[in-house]
Amino acid sequence: MGNRAFHNPTSEFQPARLEQARLSRGLNKTELATLLHVSQQMVSKYENGKSIPSEQVFEVLTNKLKFPLGFFFKPIAEGNENRTVFYRKQSAATLKQRDARSVRNDWVEDIIKYLENIIKFPDINIPHVNQKPKGVAWKSEEIEQLATSVRESWGLGLGPISNLVMLLERNGVIVCRQQTNSNTIDGYSYKDKRPLVFLVSNSNSAVRSRFSAAHELGHLLMHAGVYSNDDLMFNSIHHLTEAEANQFASAFLMPIDSFGQEIYSSSLSHFKMLKRRWLVSIQAMITRCGNLEIFTEHQVLYLRKQISKYKMKTYEPLDDEIEMEEPVLLKQAMEMIMDHKVKTPMLILNDLNFPSSEIEEICNLETGRLTRPDNIVYLEFKAK
Repeated sequence: MGNRAFHNPTSEFQPARLEQARLSRGLNKTELATLLHVSQQMVSKYENGKSIPSEQVFEVLTNKLKFPLGFFFKPIAEGNENRTVFYRKQSAATLKQRDARSVRNDWVEDIIKYLENIIKFPDINIPHVNQKPKGVAWKSEEIEQLATSVRESWGLGLGPISNLVMLLERNGVIVCRQQTNSNTIDGYSYKDKRPLVFLVSNSNSAVRSRFSAAHELGHLLMHAGVYSNDDLMFNSIHHLTEAEANQFASAFLMPIDSFGQEIYSSSLSHFKMLKRRWLVSIQAMITRCGNLEIFTEHQVLYLRKQISKYKMKTYEPLDDEIEMEEPVLLKQAMEMIMDHKVKTPMLILNDLNFPSSEIEEICNLETGRLTRPDNIVYLEFKAK
């Protein structure tokens, strides 16, 4: 094949796709250059559109980074540059981690648009909120009222929410679980044409994941459209929005007019029983009891010492019993398309031109669903 540049007569090399591939794999330019056996300057030329990778380079990209060749020739939709993303643990998440997440966010948008051209998704039903101006804090009683009004709008009553992820999806929110090799990102959210919530799929606690989902709902209601990414880089703004989202999550999951009435003991065994019913962590319930002044500061401090004593800070009773809530919206859309023979898995891969593993993770499909051999001959009954 020699060293001649790869040429596709029907499409053009998209330099930004190479940058996406690099960022999604957590590589800097030097690391990618080493992998490709070229100079760092050559990688910069590829990403600036000043040079086109050779066939040998594309072969390494497809084999080592596991990207289909068509990915590097797929145009990128415009309009995502100003997307504001609300990260939990913003300061702890590294730039490399945020870059990788940002790239995958673009892919999620592409997949959603692709599916919405074929499947009718639930209407977006997020209650309208009179948001506060930038930098103006919500009062505690206002957040409590907001949580109550959202419950009323969705017809939830005052009891425990059985499946929060499904509740969000039924109201038009896209929920995705994504793997991460770090504990610095619990979840994040943003508002595009549809609101999206991303949860960490390797979280060891279903109740922690539920709280993260409620926390992100708080951001979508109170902060989306008010703050920019630049605003959130200021610690004062980040801490303010995080504290408000945490309070909303507590109020939404544990309503003041019902949860508080069930507290009749300050024992950990009592909170274990409540955890099974309310599907909220023991630590979050104790914090809620302190904020509602059901417990004194002395009682809260004593219980936190008990939690430390019994090593319950990272692993609580029932964490291995309460099942993780899994997103189903994108998965059901994909399965419908394949089950009704609208598209074969191979056609979906060819249309999207993303790595099969990335599509399967984003859509919560079982590993290998899009690549396993199709050994079925489709038959139909004869009409009588």
